[in-house]
Amino acid sequence: MMNYLHAVLLSLLVPLAAAADENGALRAQVQQQVRAKLEEKLIKAAALDPATAQRVKQVWEHHHQLLAPLRHENAKSFAELRQLLQSGSTDDARIRQLTDTVLANRHKIQELEAQRQADVRRILTPSQFARLLLSGPAVRRAVAAELGKALDSPEEN
Repeated sequence: MMNYLHAVLLSLLVPLAAAADENGALRAQVQQQVRAKLEEKLIKAAALDPATAQRVKQVWEHHHQLLAPLRHENAKSFAELRQLLQSGSTDDARIRQLTDTVLANRHKIQELEAQRQADVRRILTPSQFARLLLSGPAVRRAVAAELGKALDSPEEN
């Protein structure tokens, strides 16, 4: 449910956080805050009771732990690919290796996201899961808009 927004938010936040904090502590803190905001809004939109919400959060956390290293590796691969292409490198073997890594990771990410959906679906009633599915895009847009406002006016935060 959160893959699109993750990509958008990370593309906005990672460079800012990396510039502000070389050791990654700020980046991790901002990512966690965004995830928490998403989870809170999705749980509210799906009208989940506290016990069910906790079980869903556990599934999301479990899958986040599995997805994060793949996303991180892809980000590093993209950065290296960008650098290689901008420098005019002709190291086709390295470029091929990096693109193969990205494609393989994308496939693993899609499989894990599908498994996450299936795991959440087993916890929720059909109505709850439908509310979660239907509210997901609007919730992601709202959180992205909140983040955009926060990034546009950092002196207020």
